[in-house]
Amino acid sequence: MGSRLAISQSERRFYVRVGLQLKGARESRGLSQIDVADVVGLTNSMIGYVERGRTRASLFLLVRWCAFLELDLAQLLAQAVVPEEKP
Repeated sequence: MGSRLAISQSERRFYVRVGLQLKGARESRGLSQIDVADVVGLTNSMIGYVERGRTRASLFLLVRWCAFLELDLAQLLAQAVVPEEKP
């Protein structure tokens, strides 16, 4: 399921970007959170938490989620990575 360990701001931004991509893909296909939840094996509330970057989905769940939405997981993750800002 999801994990709620303390994470850095850059990690938080990464998970928010992953969630936004998943939400955008779901909405562009006309699917509800319940549609995704039924396939992925989470509640629709947890789908919402992941889509907002409030919790992290396991790699196993991301694989299932991306397969259902016909997304390339590697591309999804690569697009969520932003180079670190230098102080």
